[in-house]
Amino acid sequence: MKKFWFLGGLLVAPFIVGWIANQVWQFPTLLVSGFVYIFLFLCLTPSGDFLSASANYETKKINPNHSVETVSKRSMDRLEILRLILLFLLGAACFYYSFN
Repeated sequence: MKKFWFLGGLLVAPFIVGWIANQVWQFPTLLVSGFVYIFLFLCLTPSGDFLSASANYETKKINPNHSVETVSKRSMDRLEILRLILLFLLGAACFYYSFN
């Protein structure tokens, strides 16, 4: 139940931020909401192995005695996938409707 409240907060909070930005600075509500949705999407996207591989190579090049930590594979559950898809779609929809 707590996860659904968190998901609801993620979906509603950018509209509130956009509305406040509209009231204070007269920015377009949907444009600000779109930026907040994309920012949340980027922050909540799990990091992948392709980013850590180059960092491990650079660390190994500087410090040859460095032992690389083991990478634990973790699959995303359905709610995390739903959260990422909704954030991306809402961000894209906000940008689409703010420019049309």
